[in-house]
Amino acid sequence: MWINNLSTDHDTVLTRYSATSRQIAAEFRDAPPRPAMESINEPTFSGTWGDDESYRLLAELNRAFHRVVRDSGGRNANRLLVLPTLYTNSEQGRLDALAAELTALHDPMVATTIRFYAAMAGRRCPLAARHPHLRHPGPVGRHRRHRRPDRPDTVPR
Repeated sequence: MWINNLSTDHDTVLTRYSATSRQIAAEFRDAPPRPAMESINEPTFSGTWGDDESYRLLAELNRAFHRVVRDSGGRNANRLLVLPTLYTNSEQGRLDALAAELTALHDPMVATTIRFYAAMAGRRCPLAARHPHLRHPGPVGRHRRHRRPDRPDTVPR
């Protein structure tokens, strides 16, 4: 993906990313508040000199995304925004870098996302026992919400 080249073609990629984010934000400006918007899916950067540079690049993209969406107005002023960790995984360094971003944004309508792809295909996901409102239909990573008896407003989507 072209965003991966942020370290080697910084200005071009950032300009294109901001323009793309503006188009998407404009499209959803007056949409119901339910759709969340994510800055980037599973971010990775080529040509970097390690995680510290990649953290800096991801923080820059996340800030640009946050600013563009919030500044677009309408329902985007309070829409839930989702920011990933580097590589969208849960290593402590990646979590710490994202936590610093979240603190700097001072925005209660920002969520985070991580992915966990385990070599556990066919085995019960460890999240299922701790989160009974999630149903595990198969290999790890394929959760579906189902109606919770104690929360009638929870409907499968």
